[in-house]
Amino acid sequence: MSVTPWAREVRETLALAVPLVLVQLSQMSMSFVDVAMVGRLGTEAMAAIVLGSTTYFTTTLIGVGVLVAVQPMVSQAVGGGDEAQAARAARLGLWLAVILGAPAVGVFGFSVTLLLAAGQDPETSALAAEYHRAIRWAFVPNLCFTALRGLCEGNARPRPVLAVTLVGVGANAAFNYVLMYGAFGIPAMGLVGTGWSSALTTLLMFLLLAAYVRRGPLARFRVFAGLRQPDLATLRELFRLGWPIGVGFGLEAGLFMMATLMVGRLPDQVVALAALQIALNAASVTFMVPLGIGMAGGIRVGQAAGAGDLAAAQRAGWTATASGAGFMASSAMLFWLAPEAVVWVYAGTTPPADVATLAAA
Repeated sequence: MSVTPWAREVRETLALAVPLVLVQLSQMSMSFVDVAMVGRLGTEAMAAIVLGSTTYFTTTLIGVGVLVAVQPMVSQAVGGGDEAQAARAARLGLWLAVILGAPAVGVFGFSVTLLLAAGQDPETSALAAEYHRAIRWAFVPNLCFTALRGLCEGNARPRPVLAVTLVGVGANAAFNYVLMYGAFGIPAMGLVGTGWSSALTTLLMFLLLAAYVRRGPLARFRVFAGLRQPDLATLRELFRLGWPIGVGFGLEAGLFMMATLMVGRLPDQVVALAALQIALNAASVTFMVPLGIGMAGGIRVGQAAGAGDLAAAQRAGWTATASGAGFMASSAMLFWLAPEAVVWVYAGTTPPADVATLAAA
């Protein structure tokens, strides 16, 4: 029996989406591990990490959204047989990562002033600001990792990214244990140790992926050659394509950030913020699946468009859209009909006596 073009598209999109979804879930699992380990430090620490991580990752997502543009530029160039343009897109992605990331590193050194201006509790703000001063050093490596990830995935090679991310999951847990609780002669840093753990893990992931791009099958692109001579035309094109994605990511994440800041003004803000962290983390886990499917769709659309096959590009776009919507509809039903089952997963991340936090979540 012959396979229809739509059935073939579903099969190929899902085959590409599975490792991409696993990458997203692996990155998300780092946040889950952070929440689980910070939960052992108490509800105050949990409240501080939700305030600190939500504001930090909202800002990060804007930059990541801009750098996501590397992936479709690469896939379209590869589909059209223009490897030089694919290399330029990744190379200028590294430039753009530094241009966007450096100012954010400076701003997060003064985050306590911004949190207090938003009406947050002084003690929680001070602890969140200490977390910011550590994790801000992850900003540039994270954006550079996103640029190189776009090169790999634009070439339909998501598995090296998955392998590096899985290494990052293990490294993050190990760094958390050593820096948060103290080990091997290193004093316990508490919540701040989580920030330094994230920074070290992100740097490690970038260096590992950079080594793969430089020495692996994608070495023919010579991304790091000519890095000192930026192509301003490609840089402008990359930013033109990426800034709407960054703004879209920022608006979506900004809704959660504003909710966090509003919850932080409640009288029982410590319990409320800790409960919100659980709810946001659960929602974010489900979102990683359609995000990975969407990235797979973007690669399929880009390669088809680069090859001049507009019918295939349409099939790829609609296939990814329907697959992502179907999964999220199922997730919504689970959250609506069985919220206790969702919160049960996080029961071990809060102090045993903190029934109020779990009930609010």
